[in-house]
Amino acid sequence: RWINLGPLPALQPSEFAIELEATVDRAGIRGEARVKGPEDKACTVQLLLVERAVVYPGKSKVVIQRNVARAALTAWPGGEDFAPVDGEQRLPFERAFADVERENAAFLAERRPAGTPATTIGLHLDPRQLSVLAIVRDPSTKEVLQAAWLDPKRAPELDDAAPATEGPK
Repeated sequence: RWINLGPLPALQPSEFAIELEATVDRAGIRGEARVKGPEDKACTVQLLLVERAVVYPGKSKVVIQRNVARAALTAWPGGEDFAPVDGEQRLPFERAFADVERENAAFLAERRPAGTPATTIGLHLDPRQLSVLAIVRDPSTKEVLQAAWLDPKRAPELDDAAPATEGPK
């Protein structure tokens, strides 16, 4: 049994604050991150689409992996330079799930050795399992300066019991 403890206290104070908003439906996710912090601090902001539970296709619904980074929600996977205006940077995002699934399948295909099959089980996204992770990071040390996690607001269509996606064809 899981108990929601709500936000956990930071291990150390941070100069940065992150606010996240997002909505998800069967087709995609959209939203915005707002990062506040000192304008003279060199850092990057990463936004990641994370699937909390990747479920084996079929009726068994066995979880085969947890907390899988499925896609970058920023233009570059390593994040964008923190460039605030009046102390705040806004990072809007929008991704179609069909594009993410296609990109992930192509990524696996180009990395497997010729003639060696690679599993594509679990490539489809379940919008009901998706979250957004925002990370403010020092680019030289990779130290995390602040992070935030959001389970997006779900469209009413996701409340039914039908499979959320068909998976790649």
